Amino acid sequence: MNMFIFENADKVSDNYHEGGGLAIVAADIEQVKQLVEATNGSVRLSDDDIKQVIVYPLKGKHEAKIFAFPDAGCC
Repeated sequence: MNMFIFENADKVSDNYHEGGGLAIVAADIEQVKQLVEATNGSVRLSDDDIKQVIVYPLKGKHEAKIFAFPDAGCC
């Protein structure tokens, strides 16, 4: 498994301010896309987000999961 870090993703929640950070545990970028698709639009990654992703390999067994860090914005 790998940790995929998206420092400033297009949309990470249904909150007013859509952007923010994502940490996604997944085997590969295809599984990342499947996890994002399963959020039914709550999370969206642009092509640029995917091109700029930072990937860290993980040791051991881990469950695939999305961790969202929404942009708090000015409010």
